[in-house]
Amino acid sequence: MKEDIFRAKLAADQGLQDIFESDAETSYDYAHELRGEIKEIKARLKKLEAAYKVYHGFHMMGMDLWENIHEATYEAGIEEAEKGNKDIAVKLLKDSASHDYVPAKIALAKAYVYGEYGIKRNPEEGLSILKEAADEGDGEACLLFTTIHDDYPELVGPDVALEMCQRAAAMNYGPALERLEKPFDMSEETKKLLARLAAGEKGVAFWLSTRGDLSNKDRKKYFLASVEEGDPMAELEMGYTLLRKKDKKGAKEYFQKASDHGSGPACFALIDVILGGKPHYYKGPEIPNPEDPVYQQEFKLIERAAEIGDNRGLCILGRSYVRGYMVEKDLKKAKKLLEKALSQGEKDLAPQMLAEIYEQSKAEGSASKAVEYYELSADHGNVASMLALKGIYENGLREVKKNSRKAMYYALRSGGEHW
Repeated sequence: MKEDIFRAKLAADQGLQDIFESDAETSYDYAHELRGEIKEIKARLKKLEAAYKVYHGFHMMGMDLWENIHEATYEAGIEEAEKGNKDIAVKLLKDSASHDYVPAKIALAKAYVYGEYGIKRNPEEGLSILKEAADEGDGEACLLFTTIHDDYPELVGPDVALEMCQRAAAMNYGPALERLEKPFDMSEETKKLLARLAAGEKGVAFWLSTRGDLSNKDRKKYFLASVEEGDPMAELEMGYTLLRKKDKKGAKEYFQKASDHGSGPACFALIDVILGGKPHYYKGPEIPNPEDPVYQQEFKLIERAAEIGDNRGLCILGRSYVRGYMVEKDLKKAKKLLEKALSQGEKDLAPQMLAEIYEQSKAEGSASKAVEYYELSADHGNVASMLALKGIYENGLREVKKNSRKAMYYALRSGGEHW
């Protein structure tokens, strides 16, 4: 990290440049020299923090600058470790890690597991720190469990190594995707699946096709076997595979099979293929025309998804009954569909639509119930619910009184431009 990074940030605010430049420069020097005791270093960093609080009122530029200090502390810790100053190195790395700087956590974990930089080995401590970094969604930290398994299988077993590698791969972390190409030691889970398959149990082959502790050849074999036996998840995946190969006809065939065998997502995959990747889902602003054959085709597939018990199908069909899209308005039918989706864990559209039902109702306590459901939906990021709450608190709704502070709160949560 170079001094001009700090200077560039400071130059962006000419009004505070003179106040701030001296402390930033001094702190930068100390973050890289770090020849004194850790207390002295922290004192210098606190000076920067004090200036940072003045600087730009906690705006993003200041926050970036403060994050660079944790990066500088980490880099200085590595530098001291390479010079053999292990005590100072550990203190610096711990200081950076305590501020959730992930590279510092990874460096500490490796140092404890492998005894790097002359630091006494403490694998238990290292794995604990590494788990924190992995739980924060860092692909490198997840994959390091796999590396440790390769080096010390007694510390990290194949089950954990495989799980962590799959987590890293799900983040599209390239090295993890490559590592999954090589078989792991066969895990207990894979052994159990193989035993179930040998006993003639159906629906097992697909799960074996996802196991990273089997060879590519075996995974492909089990995947094709699961497609052959009519496993809906395998048929859905086969459809997407053919779609990636520009074979829309073949993809549609397998999506239809998966739908027939009980896959809700396959119904929506069919909609995407049939409508050329431009599904309506009755979001608006256009109100669907019941006479339009395209809408009719889409609606039948949504009904099929709801019949299967797919949450998205239940919610969209429920919304159709709430608003009278493609069907006569029927709040009782809507409520039943939406409550089923909610009971299955859907906390975005289902509570929003239930809130709309209670908002329309005149029953005693219905306004409070509407607010309860809107809040549940808003807590899961639904902007429409945030705006509905803004309106309710601005104007009041039956027993729910006006509350300007809450109205402002939900306006700002929705993005601020609606206030």
